[in-house]
Amino acid sequence: MFHVELNYKSPDVPTDNQYQALADFYIEASDIEGCWPIIVPHIEVDRGIANGHGDPTDFDYNKFYSILRSRNVPIDDIPHFEHDRYWGYNKSKIPFADDKYSWPPVLKGNPHGK
Repeated sequence: MFHVELNYKSPDVPTDNQYQALADFYIEASDIEGCWPIIVPHIEVDRGIANGHGDPTDFDYNKFYSILRSRNVPIDDIPHFEHDRYWGYNKSKIPFADDKYSWPPVLKGNPHGK
């Protein structure tokens, strides 16, 4: 697991330079490890932990995936977090205490069944 933090304050969004640097890091990490790492945000890692982290907020996963695609990363073949999993639902921006915790996480659909 690679843990990465981008520093920006909500409701700000990451800068283009931050998205590009994260893509650089992802590609370099994949070269070092010899595989394409699964992309999982902090909110998903903390699923099932009461008062767990709800970040990164205001991060546009679809934009990040487009950047990776433009660099020939086979993102559609790599397990990755679906942007609308939490951010597509206004009431689902934080993990709830009754979420089921499992690993590896299922990265599609609404985790709250709504």
